Amino acid sequence: GMAAAHVGMGNVLRAEQRPDLAAGEYAEALRLKPGYAEAYYNLALTFLDRGLPQKALANFEQALRHKAGWGLAHARLANLLHDAGRVAEAVPHFEAALEQFPRDPDLHDDFGVALQTLGRPDEARAQYLVAAELAPQSCRPMLALGNLALAYGKDELALQRYEEALRLEPGQAEPTARLARFLASTPDEKLRNGARALALAQRASDLTGGENPHALDTLAAAYAAAGRFPDAVTAAHHAEKRARAIGDEVLAAGIEQRLALYALEKPFIAPRAKVRSEQAQLDGK
Repeated sequence: GMAAAHVGMGNVLRAEQRPDLAAGEYAEALRLKPGYAEAYYNLALTFLDRGLPQKALANFEQALRHKAGWGLAHARLANLLHDAGRVAEAVPHFEAALEQFPRDPDLHDDFGVALQTLGRPDEARAQYLVAAELAPQSCRPMLALGNLALAYGKDELALQRYEEALRLEPGQAEPTARLARFLASTPDEKLRNGARALALAQRASDLTGGENPHALDTLAAAYAAAGRFPDAVTAAHHAEKRARAIGDEVLAAGIEQRLALYALEKPFIAPRAKVRSEQAQLDGK
């Protein structure tokens, strides 16, 4: 009826990138039909459009209250709670979403990241492996497996995973930069390779348009690993400026610390938390 017509109009306005007007239509639908789950869900999307995740979260919760077990709402809530640092609260939403979308590799990847954050590495690894099976051409599950191995000090395994990620998607900036960063900064001297790190980091920086602060930070680390400290300082300065320009103060502070090392002609070696290996059986294929 009328409420559905307002939702339809809202959807048209959202597609036209007019989220404020769209929100008015969804609000009108809810006035005509209180408890209209689809209107809450779409209203939540307009808050995401406008960079208001807290308001989006509240409206996705309302959508679920009126349409229990709705997988799409569970998936949205899982990611919003995770991004808000409410990782433990995200877990039941990931589980509910995966009941409805068991073949969605991104959901498995995202759930794995949440489990890894919560210190549940074996469960995280299981999720990444499912994602890798569902999306055999995607580098994302392999990158996640590499990051997991790296976090637990298994650098040889991490290297295998990163190499595989790059083999799967050689034109993508992320696996290119990830492998570069590993080769530049691993504490394992047998695996460190400044020259190869530099070639990969330059490619990753080119792929991201030469202005991405993460790619520039990696390029600086690679220059340092290759013994080119003045170039490392220049790249790190550029990276820090770009990080501040996009308002990423945490990244900027990290780059500043690395810059101090390069100024002293020291490479950046990524610190490793000492983790007892029996905590995580990550060696299996």
